[in-house]
Amino acid sequence: MNTRTLHVDCNTRPVRLAFLVDKPEPKTLDEVFRLNTLLWGGMFNPVVVLDGAHRKTVGRHYAYDNEPYENEVVQLLREFDPDFLINYSGVAPPPSLTPFGDRILPREGLRWNPWGTGEVSYFLESWAFLLEYWRTEFRFLQKPPMKFAYFDFADAGQLRTYLAARYGAHPEGHNGDRWLADNCGASAVTYDESFRKSFRMNDWAFPIGITTFKTDSRLPRHEGYILFLFDPKDMFDVVDYWNLRAAGLRVFPLPIDHYRDFVESAKSFAELSTYRISNGFENWVEIVKGRSVDDLELESAGQWLLASGVKADRLSLRGWVPRFGVRHYRISPELEVHPVLSKESDEIIVVTDGHGTLQGPSPDCELDGSLLSQHWATDLQFYGTGDEKHTFRFPWLHPECDKVAGFRIGHGFGPDASRVSKQGIVAIRRGERNNLRIDEPTVVEVLGAYLRDSNLKYLETSSPGRAMDRIIDQLGGLFGCRVLQNAGVREIIDGLANGSAMHADEVRISIYKTLEGTKEEKQKEIDYLLQTLVSKKVLRQGTRLQCERCQRHDWYHVSELGEEFRCKKCFHVQSVPMLDKRPWHYVSDGLFRLEGKVAGCLTAILSLVFLNSYLDFGTKYVPSFNYSSDSEVAECDFAVLSSGLIQDDVDVIIGECKTFKELEDKQKKDIKLLWERTGAFLGFSTLSNDFSSNDKAFFEELIVAKCRPILLTRKHLELPSMDVGEYRHSGGGVGRDADVLSRQTVADVLGRPLAEKHYRLP
Repeated sequence: MNTRTLHVDCNTRPVRLAFLVDKPEPKTLDEVFRLNTLLWGGMFNPVVVLDGAHRKTVGRHYAYDNEPYENEVVQLLREFDPDFLINYSGVAPPPSLTPFGDRILPREGLRWNPWGTGEVSYFLESWAFLLEYWRTEFRFLQKPPMKFAYFDFADAGQLRTYLAARYGAHPEGHNGDRWLADNCGASAVTYDESFRKSFRMNDWAFPIGITTFKTDSRLPRHEGYILFLFDPKDMFDVVDYWNLRAAGLRVFPLPIDHYRDFVESAKSFAELSTYRISNGFENWVEIVKGRSVDDLELESAGQWLLASGVKADRLSLRGWVPRFGVRHYRISPELEVHPVLSKESDEIIVVTDGHGTLQGPSPDCELDGSLLSQHWATDLQFYGTGDEKHTFRFPWLHPECDKVAGFRIGHGFGPDASRVSKQGIVAIRRGERNNLRIDEPTVVEVLGAYLRDSNLKYLETSSPGRAMDRIIDQLGGLFGCRVLQNAGVREIIDGLANGSAMHADEVRISIYKTLEGTKEEKQKEIDYLLQTLVSKKVLRQGTRLQCERCQRHDWYHVSELGEEFRCKKCFHVQSVPMLDKRPWHYVSDGLFRLEGKVAGCLTAILSLVFLNSYLDFGTKYVPSFNYSSDSEVAECDFAVLSSGLIQDDVDVIIGECKTFKELEDKQKKDIKLLWERTGAFLGFSTLSNDFSSNDKAFFEELIVAKCRPILLTRKHLELPSMDVGEYRHSGGGVGRDADVLSRQTVADVLGRPLAEKHYRLP
């Protein structure tokens, strides 16, 4: 029975939904905004317009922007990482959304009938938190801390959709407004000039604000507070406003027709945004214009705000809405959306033979009645005891990986199934379910799911892979395999693979000539390496003896020598001769004694040792494996799944290793096809000082095709772990570790000019 403990960070939060609409029709958007007014966390749910053909874009900056609209949609969804996409468009989602797989639900998926007594919301509504707040903090106070209100839409006209987005609105026939009036003293307000001039931030609690009860959203890294200048009659602008606020920005809307009525409240918001970031540096006031607003209107708004007497040292005018996703290589996204936080806890799971149970926190409200059937989400980030065979980090946006996560975490199905997020795993939970069953996924299982998403099939660990596993286990893991970085040790292993013995002095000389430093330092390192090799039974100590009967020589381990020894050839028992002047010899044992079984594995093992040191602590590996592609079988020498501590998603590196030979044509064809289907990083390793010219030409071909190869030569594979860290930081790279490593090694192997041509080097 194998028992281990896992540390899990849990964040219970609202389910984040993204609503897909074909065109930004006011009626459809009004329905979406009203629905989100009911949902817990509804204000954080983005709206995605699939057809951008009629979007109005005004401003000189668009002369420099050629980003396809479809790419903007994908980048927005990738940044928000919604748990589900609700298809309000009435048409099939475009192929670009295929990676979201089973997360796309029809609008009918918003409601369900769990008990056969009537439909209820599938996702947890904000009423549970409002009722809790009313019972515990509101009803007995003479002067309540919050002043509730809702809008009268009778005379809203063309502003109806904008007002629903800005302040929230309950669906037609819903009694939310009446309940607020009867229990919270809410009053109906009209969006007229008098209201706008008297409006003050935090004076009113509108229905959309109720959806944020017991939640917290971290500010994006670069922008925290913005004043958003836009046309409230342009539905694309309204959607942009909604999404900016959903991203966690503190947004004050400035409708172009009447923003001057908000002078006092806009001034207060602007002054609130000038918080101190660090000593001597203060955040500045920023006005961002919607895409339909021209540049002159933006400048006019800036002059208006300055004329209001706002207390700010600096005013920034931005010519476009901050967009989601990375715009250019090595440039951070203009907006980074963080998960919504609600109730966090640290849990310890006891895992027995790979199985355990997690309870985790429930939402901080009282769940009863129909609320027991409504769903929320829990973010799970696992930290274990370093088991190399299992992982809870999966490549993100791979439907097959989602299936594995759903099966192993919670054992749910359909919309109830767990799925992969950028940071970990999301479990979908509801009131009547308190415990999650946990089965540890294996790294091989995750890699197999990753390959299936690319129409590839993981078959089995290959014969060299099994040898790799045995070597790594025998040496005590990748850390112990560092002894193989010494060229003298590899030379000894290769020389003894045929079963011969090597004189102890010859062994020491082979290692000595590969070391640097003083004589004392070299002797100390030799003693360490030999002690490690002997203790791990890579080498065995003994001496050669001659049988007195058959006169044949053979090698005998020290454990075979007592006062007598038995001849291995004729089995004659005889006295052990004097050993004081006999030379000692080493032989290899086990797998290392099988000629041709180890040499091909050493390059792959050393590649894993290097990558394990270079990449962050979350590195998991799969030894050499066979896979099939279009009925053809091929082999890869290793695969690595890398996930840093605070890194989103998982990088996959698939490796091809050569001891001294160059790549064969079939290997080049197979690994290029593998990259074309998966988009993984490709790792190439050699124990030679450099790759051949033919291999380099192949690498250049891959780089031109936008592949990101990692090229490891003997220089890299023999770097001590401390030097690997120094090498890692010498690159000065910004970005993901695997991406930085690709840039560094391409510059090392193919030259800096070529690297500068295809990468932006520091």
